[in-house]
Amino acid sequence: MFNPDKKKNQDQEKVSRLNQAFLVLVHFFHNRANQFCKTLNLSLPQYRMLMIIKKEGSISVNSLRSKMDTAQSTTSEMIDRLVKLKLVVRKKHPRDQRITFCQLSQKAQRLFQEMMDRMNHYFQKMLENLDEKEQNSLIQSMENIVDLLSVIQKKEEK
Repeated sequence: MFNPDKKKNQDQEKVSRLNQAFLVLVHFFHNRANQFCKTLNLSLPQYRMLMIIKKEGSISVNSLRSKMDTAQSTTSEMIDRLVKLKLVVRKKHPRDQRITFCQLSQKAQRLFQEMMDRMNHYFQKMLENLDEKEQNSLIQSMENIVDLLSVIQKKEEK
């Protein structure tokens, strides 16, 4: 016979386990981001800005401000600092000089590649502790999480 209280407790336990795993992952990636920031003398918001620019390839200052959810002056100050560190380059729109785009510099691209190489090495070490089936299961689970987060984000944007 179906017991709704038992089902509710099982669901709560699953949510609790998911929350604990999430906190460990967030802590891990936050520490990795912090290490990267320290090597470049960056703040976490500046790192986040670099990640957005990296993802977009080229992004207008206004779009960047919107994605960062910061004031125009704050966004401009952060960009100025990243330009000074030679991590970001500004480019004017070819047809509308009022619009400025930001792109990662060659230096930033090299630094991100180094960071990715270190992460790849770390993940390789992690996968060595799993058999083929566990490796595929882990990867599939991570891809499922990314897909679910994308769906949730799209719903929240509506």
